[in-house]
Amino acid sequence: MNRQVLRSGDWQVEWEDGGLRRLMWSGVEIASGLYAAVRDRDWGTVPPRIGETVLTETEEMLEFRFACEHVRDDIDFMWRGTVVLAPRRLRFEFDGIARSSFLRNRIGICVLHSMAFAGKAVRAETESGTVSGHFPEAISPHQPFMDIKAMAYEPVPGLAVRMAFGGDLFEMEDQRNWTDASYKTYCTPLRLPFPVKVEAGERIRQTVDIVIDPASDIQPAQPAAHGRPLALTGETVGRLPEIGFCLPKARQPIRSWPG
Repeated sequence: MNRQVLRSGDWQVEWEDGGLRRLMWSGVEIASGLYAAVRDRDWGTVPPRIGETVLTETEEMLEFRFACEHVRDDIDFMWRGTVVLAPRRLRFEFDGIARSSFLRNRIGICVLHSMAFAGKAVRAETESGTVSGHFPEAISPHQPFMDIKAMAYEPVPGLAVRMAFGGDLFEMEDQRNWTDASYKTYCTPLRLPFPVKVEAGERIRQTVDIVIDPASDIQPAQPAAHGRPLALTGETVGRLPEIGFCLPKARQPIRSWPG
């Protein structure tokens, strides 16, 4: 495992195997993860091999550069990452190139948001305009926000975070649908057809810019209808299905759900 703690000013982040964990600003968790994924045509994740790393620091900022290779079967993809920590700003750059032709379901950046954000207001800038909502409290079966270009929220009252995404459109999903304790904002909307063929020599670039504003004007969102409590009566109207786990008779691995 390749791991390094990066600190600059009020920032502290953990770099691990090509991605960031626990993005903290002045002791407040801004995001629980920020990383790049290479997913094959079956949604399998191709893990990275880490290459050279270069750390440059000044009194005002920190820059960390690294290289990753994802190689498996017909997939050969490499990218260079850059993390910049500056006062009230974090930038993550993904600059990759395919060294073979292959089919992919997703290549690029994902952001994980803590379940502690449940119910917090979100303002998203999308292709169709600004949308106000919230991180779902009840499990959302559908994407809470789609076609995201930027989003803003408050991890704690009065501290605003704005994330701007470059290189692709992003959308958010509630990962509790797959027993993961987080929300995920990921590149390439699922409404687009997949898998997609990546040609040798094709270049993919994406960025995430995070800006901190201690003076926020984000308005609380109204609870969604599906998040309101239900009134229960004493009348029995039916039975819920039993919930459990199973394995196929052939004991073949169960494929993960697309996400």
